[in-house]
Amino acid sequence: MWILFWQLMCVRVVLFLWNVGRKLTNPNVPRRDYVVKNLAKACTLALLTPVAIVSARDVLLTDRWHAPTFRVFGAVYASHDIAGLLRMWDKLPNSTRAHHLSVVLMSTLSAVAIDYENPRSLWRGAGMLGCVSCWTFPVNMYVALRLVGNYDALRKLCLCVYAPTVLLSFLWQLQHVYFVGLCWGMPLYATLVGLVIYDDLVLLRFLRKNTPRTTSPDCQTLHRLWDGMPESGDAPQTDDAPVAPAEHRRPFEFAAVYAGDVK
Repeated sequence: MWILFWQLMCVRVVLFLWNVGRKLTNPNVPRRDYVVKNLAKACTLALLTPVAIVSARDVLLTDRWHAPTFRVFGAVYASHDIAGLLRMWDKLPNSTRAHHLSVVLMSTLSAVAIDYENPRSLWRGAGMLGCVSCWTFPVNMYVALRLVGNYDALRKLCLCVYAPTVLLSFLWQLQHVYFVGLCWGMPLYATLVGLVIYDDLVLLRFLRKNTPRTTSPDCQTLHRLWDGMPESGDAPQTDDAPVAPAEHRRPFEFAAVYAGDVK
């Protein structure tokens, strides 16, 4: 049961980081909670990536599964999704909500039920799903930073990393299910993994279509997270209408300027 205590501690740390991040971030940043949530998750996944790469390598090359690593790792990974469901349920798109619920359920099973040492265990594939998902942390960074400026180079990097990662994850899960064969948990497992991959495809489509409307260099606008949003002189212009001066703009209009139609 120690792993459940570890899970609760991880969630508490994530909520603390969100509170600190919200205090440090300028109030005029559009969708501030969303920005803080994704930047915090990006940093956590970046820290987990070395462990995820080593664990995935051991599975792919030697079929070695280290159960304590997957359990501890899974609890840290899922803590952001648990916090997101607790704090931002009404603000999440349906696909993201389903993704988070799937991750939370698989993490709980990983903590208390999955036998990683059993070569015929279907559910241990959830550990591999988490490993592969970690090295896509630039995607979380981009979906946050796109709200304060043009980060098209980061968007292109995300596409280069995310597309092959989703494909690798999907192909590995297919061969894993085929190797294990039919069992009582197959429909539920396939549903949970399918919801995660579906949300990945939704995000991939967004990354492909979300070309920036401005031509400002990448990283020029990062200071806006702390120093305030731009005045009318350096605010990005849309293609169809001029942007109103900042002093005449209602707070929610910042999101319309920077986020477009993205949820």
